[in-house]
Amino acid sequence: MMESKAELSLTPQGPEGPFYIPGQPVRSDIREDKNGLPLTIQFNIKDYNKDGSPVTNAEVHVWHADPMGIYSGYLALYPIEEKGISGEQHVEPTDDSSFLRGIQTTNSSGIAEFQTVFPGWYGRRTPHIHFKVKVSDKDCYTGEVYFDNSLADKVYYNVKPYSERETAKKKYNEDDPEFVTHDGDMTKVNLDGDPNTALHGTLDVTISTAT
Repeated sequence: MMESKAELSLTPQGPEGPFYIPGQPVRSDIREDKNGLPLTIQFNIKDYNKDGSPVTNAEVHVWHADPMGIYSGYLALYPIEEKGISGEQHVEPTDDSSFLRGIQTTNSSGIAEFQTVFPGWYGRRTPHIHFKVKVSDKDCYTGEVYFDNSLADKVYYNVKPYSERETAKKKYNEDDPEFVTHDGDMTKVNLDGDPNTALHGTLDVTISTAT
């Protein structure tokens, strides 16, 4: 549905973080061999410059930590909180692993869908999924998907392998400076399903495609 600009607002952007790796596999199912709570997430990409019309043929890049808080491509840097890594400075990959990373192209409705697992926590960060939107090879948006605190607790305390971790979850959304600084409530996804078996949801993202 087309919307007027008075009804539209750009989705707040967020940090790319240290662990973005370009050129990842084009695939919808990014799990590889990772066990965890199944999560299907759709990104509904809208064009602010065209009254909220769907952005078609955009690349949506996704990457996030596994249930143990490990990023693929950085296996030598686990646990992250003990390696002194923080902030925005990119870190060079340590290996060629690629689990929980992938790229999808939006369809005629502006939708890109991924099958993954609920992300694990690490360090000072609340649970999140990184994503980036590119249109004609131009970076148009970078941000993070966030989750309801109580839902994350249900997953972490009741579902393996999250519940088997020795380190308890440390941060909630309001404790995470990235969530607070970048209006994380605006990219918090509402999930349906059973937090013990599988979850699914859609995040609307309004971007500017203007050059």
